[in-house]
Amino acid sequence: MNHKDPQTLRRLLSRWTTGVAVITTVGRDGLPLGKAVNSFHSVSLDPPLVGWCVDVRSTRYDEWVEAPGYVVHVVSEGQTDLVKRFARSGGDKFDGLDWEPGPFGMPLISEASVRLDCQMWKQVEAGDHTYLIAEVIEVEDGPVSALLFHAGQPRTLGELAELHSAAQAVTTLHRPRVAPTTPLLKAL
Repeated sequence: MNHKDPQTLRRLLSRWTTGVAVITTVGRDGLPLGKAVNSFHSVSLDPPLVGWCVDVRSTRYDEWVEAPGYVVHVVSEGQTDLVKRFARSGGDKFDGLDWEPGPFGMPLISEASVRLDCQMWKQVEAGDHTYLIAEVIEVEDGPVSALLFHAGQPRTLGELAELHSAAQAVTTLHRPRVAPTTPLLKAL
């Protein structure tokens, strides 16, 4: 298998279950800017740093790297539509959405599992992405479970459990029966 083929690598890496977040900031024009990401993660606890990666081919790339900060909304289980809204390219993603400007002027979306207001700390070029690291300034903890991202789709923990059970059932059905050949296996 060619590990340098981007599509193959993307397909294989999609098996790694991650969280999903919506990142928001304010663009050059003063209007809200946002995108769905699954690259968000903790970087450090002291100082409190988080990070995510933006594709250099993103239509609003320059605005993301020029932003003084961003808000991370760890998306809750009931917000699949929000993820789809912010995953699409182009258009006004905030049209008809319940949001308000936060204390630092960046858009705050309601009902997030966790919300982090962040100030840009450092940027690192990394291949076809730029790694945006920010210091967490404020945190808001929501009352709901986070949504996950697996195999290119937003999923709940329950959905992942069902997928796992189905995969186990298929594996069990197709597993060849092998007679134990060692004393330890015979004992089992």
